[in-house]
Amino acid sequence: MNVPSPWRLLGLRLISRTPGDANCSAPLSYKLVSHSAIRFKLLFILVENLTPSTYTLQDEALSSLHPLPSSGLHIRINITFPFNMANAAHFSGYYYAQQFTFVNAPTVGYTGIQPRPNQNGRSIVHGVFSSFINGTTTNDANCHSGADGGPGVSCAVEVASDYSHTYNMVVENTSGTTWNGTMVDTVTGVRTRVGSWTLPSNMGGIKSSQVGFIEYYLWNDGKNHPCNTLPKTSVFFGIPTTMTLGAIPSLGNAYEYGNCVGQVNFVTSRSPLGVSVSVGVV
Repeated sequence: MNVPSPWRLLGLRLISRTPGDANCSAPLSYKLVSHSAIRFKLLFILVENLTPSTYTLQDEALSSLHPLPSSGLHIRINITFPFNMANAAHFSGYYYAQQFTFVNAPTVGYTGIQPRPNQNGRSIVHGVFSSFINGTTTNDANCHSGADGGPGVSCAVEVASDYSHTYNMVVENTSGTTWNGTMVDTVTGVRTRVGSWTLPSNMGGIKSSQVGFIEYYLWNDGKNHPCNTLPKTSVFFGIPTTMTLGAIPSLGNAYEYGNCVGQVNFVTSRSPLGVSVSVGVV
């Protein structure tokens, strides 16, 4: 079967729920799903009938003492997304990412990591931090205007580092509406600045939930691609963390969605630390 382009093999879709909702065991939770871009609207229908969850900031008893600000995550507070691609092949094409949305923003930001071919015998980790919000500005040398051909700002960095290490992608407010993206090697402790950008002045903090994905972006070329030609990859999504008092992050399970269901060797499992996914045929 051919799959339309662009195609995101796996995504995290947030479903916001309130305490006491009979259809879920925890408030504000969302699902890890895959989808073809042309069938995105159907995603909402499917997910609404599923049980929790994925990166979500849950209000629990502690929130009565330290409530989440109505404008989103409080400024000067961060959210951290762990990734591990120890079993990923060293070639370009895949993007493992988490999205986040700001209050008053019409669209999203991304952060994540990508594999790259080895250079001089060393493995290369590519870190990404992007805003798709019109009016975003930057003076960071790692960044440039525009994101995927549209408005926003894109920042990226490459480091020679070990794929077996877990990398924390930290999204942190520094002042006002300025946000930094940092890649942290959790084994060596090395912190690498990915970039920094400033949102329009009416933007608030990060909202309590969003979507993430695995994308094979080489298929975003307007052509049809047979499912049985999808390259193999593997990645681990760790449970996010945040310094926001009263916020309890959670991470849900992964499942297939879209035109290649059952045709790309999709396998997922979870541990107390997060969710692993492997997929691909060749």
